[in-house]
Amino acid sequence: MPGTVRPAASPDPPAPTRKRILIVEDEAPISEMLSDHLALLGYESLAAFDGATAIDIAWREQPSLITLDLSLPDMNGYAVLRVLKTDEATAHIPLIILSAYASSNLPEDLPGAVALVRKPFDLDKLTETIRISLGDA
Repeated sequence: MPGTVRPAASPDPPAPTRKRILIVEDEAPISEMLSDHLALLGYESLAAFDGATAIDIAWREQPSLITLDLSLPDMNGYAVLRVLKTDEATAHIPLIILSAYASSNLPEDLPGAVALVRKPFDLDKLTETIRISLGDA
């Protein structure tokens, strides 16, 4: 599935003002679960299954927020984070790390990330983190 952009499953077409979240996750079931959950919350989602695609989508689509798994098949999430946060075109996008392996020392270990949510994650905690990061809380 690398290189795939997949809109969230939703019975209604996305409204033009809907906030879009880029899900960067190499495990399709997790990506699909997140996409479905975000659709229920009223967000549109885009999916990237590798780091290069994530960077391309972020530059091209300018999502409102990015969730980033640190274990990706082509490059690690730290490298993706570094690229996104050092480019003025994407540095402003809030980025939440979703990982079972990251340390909890933000921002020292993950400069530019607004939050770290550990896997396996609680959907309520993730929802709260997303809403706070987007200013929707």
